[in-house]
Amino acid sequence: MNREKLERIIEKIKSVRIAVIGDFCLDAYWFIDQSKSEISVETGKPVFSVKQQRYSLGGAGNVAGNLTAMGVRDVRAFGVIGADHFGNEMIRVMKEAGIKTGNLLIQEENWSTHVYVKPYIGDVEQSRIDFGNFNRLATGTADMLIERVAGEIMATDLIIINEQVISGIHTPYLRDKLVSLINNFPEKIFIADSRNYSDFYDGAYRKMNDTEAAVLCGINKDPADVVLYSEVKEAALKLYKKYGKPL
Repeated sequence: MNREKLERIIEKIKSVRIAVIGDFCLDAYWFIDQSKSEISVETGKPVFSVKQQRYSLGGAGNVAGNLTAMGVRDVRAFGVIGADHFGNEMIRVMKEAGIKTGNLLIQEENWSTHVYVKPYIGDVEQSRIDFGNFNRLATGTADMLIERVAGEIMATDLIIINEQVISGIHTPYLRDKLVSLINNFPEKIFIADSRNYSDFYDGAYRKMNDTEAAVLCGINKDPADVVLYSEVKEAALKLYKKYGKPL
């Protein structure tokens, strides 16, 4: 592919209306400066003083953000956040990126916004702090999320299904609902980008890496392993034959 053809494709992409349903996450970077540290009266331990903080989109948010960065003018987010300040920050960052946030649902109970806090002392990243690992998606929230997607599906050209975390929105109940949605709108293009359930979303195109494809074909690989070209080719042919859809 030459540069001219690539530029034509990117230009066409800008007018595509895209819905992203998935696990929206926030990456938090806290930069600690110990020059202002003091000893806590309550614990007798040194205090970590955060000099600077920065937030960026992760998971499905990163997918949506990459699309708007490419110039796509209509990107709609469908997901769940908690009733917390991280959820508010996520919405702020997404709006700043040009992502439509009207379909980000707030679940009041049993849900925290997915956040990965990365504290830094100097240039060294410390132990990460995670929020959202104990989330439980309510059936009512799942129903409302699917209703929102179905309500706007005719106004979109492409639906991206993102699955990033085990404790995210992709419960068995929601997965069944999504498959029904795919079956009900065969004229629409669905792309599944899923770490753990790629085999589940029949009717969707699959986006996967070499390791995920190999594992689906019974080739035992860890994420750090090198997947040979011959193994990738074999896996791609098998999966295309199985799914009948592009990979």
